[in-house]
Amino acid sequence: MEITEIEDRITEIINHDNKDQFIYDFLGVYDFPKATITKLRKGTNNLSKKPDEIFLKNRLYFKKVSGNLMQNFVDIKEKVDQLGSKPRYIIVTDFKNILAEDIKTHDTL
Repeated sequence: MEITEIEDRITEIINHDNKDQFIYDFLGVYDFPKATITKLRKGTNNLSKKPDEIFLKNRLYFKKVSGNLMQNFVDIKEKVDQLGSKPRYIIVTDFKNILAEDIKTHDTL
């Protein structure tokens, strides 16, 4: 998939009214296996027990926030530093803005 296609699909996802579906659609854009996404929806693979967070071992830490996006992002990074199995990606959003980082390459979105 070309970068312009990815951008178009992400724009569509952001404009959806169903914010609970956002992360699952987002993961689909990046070709996460459908079985993994289904297990996350059901809570099977979600290591976080908080309703506004998704933690997929070694892959992703996602959090929906209201309030200071940057402070929440910093708090999550500190939390991730203390975890035994660190996710590759951290994503924090208030659905107006999104902060994301690839922990391995330190690339940001």
